[in-house]
Amino acid sequence: MNKIPISPLEISIIRIELDKCHQEKSDLGKQLGKIMSTSGSFTANTPGYTETEDSIRIIEGKIDQYNQILKQTTPIKDVAELPQDRITIYSKVVAKDEKGKLKKYYICHLPDKSSIKNVAIVTPKSPVGIALIGKMDNDVVQIDLPKGKIELKMISHENII
Repeated sequence: MNKIPISPLEISIIRIELDKCHQEKSDLGKQLGKIMSTSGSFTANTPGYTETEDSIRIIEGKIDQYNQILKQTTPIKDVAELPQDRITIYSKVVAKDEKGKLKKYYICHLPDKSSIKNVAIVTPKSPVGIALIGKMDNDVVQIDLPKGKIELKMISHENII
């Protein structure tokens, strides 16, 4: 499997988020221990038990997601290391849909942490990210989305971190 490039900034953000998740999981584990020690034999019926367990599962899911990103990526230092003639991770893309409307996308690993404004932020594993990566200006792609198919013509792109 080819690894996807990742910026030092996104690596740092992921590591910070992983630390937060591990601390929150530890705190919730302690809270769950207190609930269990005071609950008697019917722990699952104790107020707060199910909610705390659910919160731990959600955090474990986030930890798994962050670890998957780190396993599937390779660090880069500069956008100059990325191909300039093709859309890649960290490309800001301008495309035109079949109605002639301009659409703007930015491809990164952590869409909720991006500071790029006035564009749709997508991940490289999303349907849009998968369709755009590797394309060149003037290429046309069809993308299956939950709301239906769209067709995009690539107008321009630039790599930015």
